[in-house]
Amino acid sequence: MLRLIALCAGLGLALPSAAAEVYQCRLAVTHNAVPEIVVVEIGPEGAEVAVNDPVIRSFAGGPIRARVAVDNARRTTFAWDLRIRTEVNQQATMSYRLTVLKPGLAATIVARPLGYGGTYEGRGRCSRVQTRATRRGA
Repeated sequence: MLRLIALCAGLGLALPSAAAEVYQCRLAVTHNAVPEIVVVEIGPEGAEVAVNDPVIRSFAGGPIRARVAVDNARRTTFAWDLRIRTEVNQQATMSYRLTVLKPGLAATIVARPLGYGGTYEGRGRCSRVQTRATRRGA
């Protein structure tokens, strides 16, 4: 728990007391548009999802809203878009999808620049971290 708090503080992500689940995902990546670490925070009703990583922090300054695109017995997929500025100062929107497989928590992230060719991927594993509010309610 202390490591998660330190990580979230480093990413600028606050742990709200109402969070039901927090995923911390570590990914092996080959492109700088794909983060090596992603923190996903799901609200108690599952309706609110926030995501943060070093790429988001660089372009948005802190956590942004995401949505649950798929949630079934095999996997949960989170999706979000991020407006970025490229190395040659062009604006673009990156579309991200992070899929977490159940129950092993293997993860795949796909980043796709909208309107451009190319797809960037990363693979790794997530850990599920419960906040204090979750433990109190359990």
